[in-house]
Amino acid sequence: MTGGPADRDFAAFAAERSTALLRTAYLLTGGRGAAHDLLQIALVAVHRRWRSFADREEATAAARRELVAAHVGWRARIRLGDLLADSPLLAGTAGLPGFGPPPGEAPPRGGLLAALAGLPPRPRAALVLRYGDGLSEAATADALGGGVADVAGSTEVGLARLRTTVEPAPADDDALVRRLRLELPLLAADVVADPRATADLALDGARYRRGHVAGLVAVGAFLLVVALLVVLTS
Repeated sequence: MTGGPADRDFAAFAAERSTALLRTAYLLTGGRGAAHDLLQIALVAVHRRWRSFADREEATAAARRELVAAHVGWRARIRLGDLLADSPLLAGTAGLPGFGPPPGEAPPRGGLLAALAGLPPRPRAALVLRYGDGLSEAATADALGGGVADVAGSTEVGLARLRTTVEPAPADDDALVRRLRLELPLLAADVVADPRATADLALDGARYRRGHVAGLVAVGAFLLVVALLVVLTS
């Protein structure tokens, strides 16, 4: 890995927190490949603002916000793709990029991950953060980008939906919460990141993004110059 002190400091952070963040991403997505993708999106976003964080805890909180935002965004695009693919005007587009959900890893049927997969993204994230990560309501609210009341509402919705789908059916919410606190960390326990590879991929992604943005700026400037020349010579 090359780079200045800021890149080396970020790489150390990414290596240190990568497994914990990857486990959160896995519980959000239900798939290892999707979890790695989500983690890279979050780390690239954190790298972009790395110098603005007071410490690694603040950076970790920002990474969680990015994980949730990416998760919610993906689910929204999948729902939109389903709607578009179901349109009579777009029949046969389900296999095209952006139409319908991409192929992924199906969680075991009847298991807790499968039940979580049926939840809307925000209630799922609330349950994962509260009971999988063991975050407080305030920290969960920060990750969700809302208030504590929003967390309570999303948690209530998530628990109500899970009660009707998870097997075996829990006796009540307290029993379901105990199961979530026990099983969610265990489901992600064998999900482990490669610290060095994760840090390197995040830095490569950040460099690619900077190059991509620079390329777009250059193209925009070129088009502006062409337009000005057309105006001046017409």
